Amino acid sequence: MLRGLGLEVEQRALLLMHDTADFAACFLGAMKVGAVPVPVNTLLTPTDYLHMLVDSRARVLVVSDALLPRVELALAGVTVRPRVVVARSPLGGDAGEHPRHGRGPRACTVAPHDCSSHVPRRLRVRVLVRTAIDRSIN
Repeated sequence: MLRGLGLEVEQRALLLMHDTADFAACFLGAMKVGAVPVPVNTLLTPTDYLHMLVDSRARVLVVSDALLPRVELALAGVTVRPRVVVARSPLGGDAGEHPRHGRGPRACTVAPHDCSSHVPRRLRVRVLVRTAIDRSIN
C-alpha cells in the first residue's frame, strides 16, 4: 500500500492511528520500504497536527477514520498536502473512542495448546507478522 502511494526511501509517513494491528503493519511497512514512520499522539489538537504535518514534511498520512474530522482541519492549512489513507477503526465512533484491549481476534498470538504443527511457535509468529507487513506494503 505505501509503496503504491509513491512513498520512497527517507520520506515520512505520519501515522495518526489508534492502537490496532493496522498501526503496527503501517509502522513496520514504512520501515521496510525505507521510509520514516512518524507516529503521533491521537489526543492532540488540529493546530498540533498542522505543526507536525508541516514540520515532518510527511508525504503520506495514515489516519484512523474516527480521527479524520480532527485532522481535516489541519490539512486545510497545509500548503503541500500529503496523500491521505483512511484506516477503518475497529469500533468506529467519535475521536475520543479507543479500541478495546483484549477483545477480538489477535493476529499475532499463538495459543500454547496449538502444537499440532511441527513448526516452532516463534517461526509461526514471525510468519504472521511478515504477512501483515507485506500486506501493508502492497
